[in-house]
Amino acid sequence: MSDRVLKGVLIGCVVVPFLAIGFTLQLASPAKTPDPPPPSNAAFFQVLADTGCYSKNSPQLKADLWKEWVGKKISVSGMINGFRKDGIGIKILDGEEAKRRGMNETWTSDVDVEYANPRDFYSLQDKSYITVVITITGPTDCILPLRGRAS
Repeated sequence: MSDRVLKGVLIGCVVVPFLAIGFTLQLASPAKTPDPPPPSNAAFFQVLADTGCYSKNSPQLKADLWKEWVGKKISVSGMINGFRKDGIGIKILDGEEAKRRGMNETWTSDVDVEYANPRDFYSLQDKSYITVVITITGPTDCILPLRGRAS
């Protein structure tokens, strides 16, 4: 066998399988990015559990836990239930959600969101649903809603 034939066979043995693998990988469908999880109010409900009206913690522990929450960013999702001069109110605890959690439905908003920029909320409509990331600025209790600034 000549050197040329031997080199051709060796190259064919190396290159052809490599090309076949490359071609097979190209045909395989790319991994689909999973859909993001639905918005969660888990952090909001943890704030309530730690420091809210239904918290079983002592007043001193509530105060200490509250200090840890101030300045943290959380995501909240709910229905816009009013526009204010400097922000919007968001209702999270509707009748069904409150009942499911063994709480009373709130009469007003559960979260008051201060605008970072009033134009950010310019085209929103009352009673529509929204998810917004806030930086916690003010406490929640049995009367006052949680307060935060839109991030």
